[in-house]
Amino acid sequence: MNLLQRLIATARRDLATDCRVEVLDDVRINGRPAEAIIVTQQSQEQSPDYYQARILIDREYRLPVHFESYGWPKQPDGDPRLLEQYT
Repeated sequence: MNLLQRLIATARRDLATDCRVEVLDDVRINGRPAEAIIVTQQSQEQSPDYYQARILIDREYRLPVHFESYGWPKQPDGDPRLLEQYT
């Protein structure tokens, strides 16, 4: 399964969870304009797989060009740990 298919499958599953979605319009990746979509889960019980995902979409091609996934922090005020990252 490629990254785009995984993102679609995860988004469909996450529609049933209480997550926060933030869209940043003016980001760059490798010098190219992009949009960032940041999905932050609110409950580890509803989404044990990950705490936060960051997806960068190339503005011209409208395709994901970067993905980061973070696991739940070990402690409530701790930093999330990077699980995977692709560019």
